[in-house]
Amino acid sequence: EGTPAVENSHSEFQPLPDDVPALLRDVPGVAAATGVRQETAQLGGQPFQVAAVDTTQIERLMRLDVQQGRMADLTADGVAVSADVAREHGLSLGDRLPLTFIEGEAPLTVEVIFGAGGTAVGPAVVSEDAAAGRFMAAVGTYEIYVGVEDGADRAQVRAALEDALAEVPNAGVEDAEQARHAIARLIDRILNFLYALLGLAVLIALIGITNTLVTSVVDRAELRWIGVGARARAERELEVAVAAARLGTPALLARDRGQACTRLVAAMRAHPLLVAGTGRPCSRIM
Repeated sequence: EGTPAVENSHSEFQPLPDDVPALLRDVPGVAAATGVRQETAQLGGQPFQVAAVDTTQIERLMRLDVQQGRMADLTADGVAVSADVAREHGLSLGDRLPLTFIEGEAPLTVEVIFGAGGTAVGPAVVSEDAAAGRFMAAVGTYEIYVGVEDGADRAQVRAALEDALAEVPNAGVEDAEQARHAIARLIDRILNFLYALLGLAVLIALIGITNTLVTSVVDRAELRWIGVGARARAERELEVAVAAARLGTPALLARDRGQACTRLVAAMRAHPLLVAGTGRPCSRIM
């Protein structure tokens, strides 16, 4: 059901024209066709996927397992939600679903509850006409689901669909198997990208570990060479820290020492590259 599917295949990924679903419904052998607009709204501060479809066509294309209400009767102020969403939020027919779109708030009334078979369109469905005129006007159609009549030759229907789309350069036709392969390829590309990031993270970690080990070995060798222990080194670093603090607070020193520190700091600020060289953090700070 719902195949072949017409998808946007143009390199610039432009939305399909709004009149394409109606054009395809006139193709011999086509039982139904609807475009699908996808938008991410907010529900309780969390992302919530909403699909806009032709509600008079969708049940002829997908097994939505409608449990309450009728998709064909969905009004402009109504929304169809999955049974999982209804259970999670305690929703029944007639309850309000406070959705927020980019255009603003759109509190819709729950008019249909469908089962798990609606995963192809997401957790919530609204009328295409209502969405186009209100809260999803800027969202384009990138997929159109097409159902083939029983007994129709699928190869002939596909050829007829391709002929009908000859004037729509950014559209391509895929059957269910091709769509599954396309999704699998997309998932593979995403996984390969994640694997590459993971490998890069491991490489950076190994470089960091190696750098730490090398620095540690060099520092220990230096300490052995100059003949100081851990305590002596700590005392030396403390003396350096005290000296730096006195440089920065000349007012707390004797007059002559304070003036000397002031001249020294001024010289360091005027010629920072003579202190530590280019590319050093302390040079940049000064």
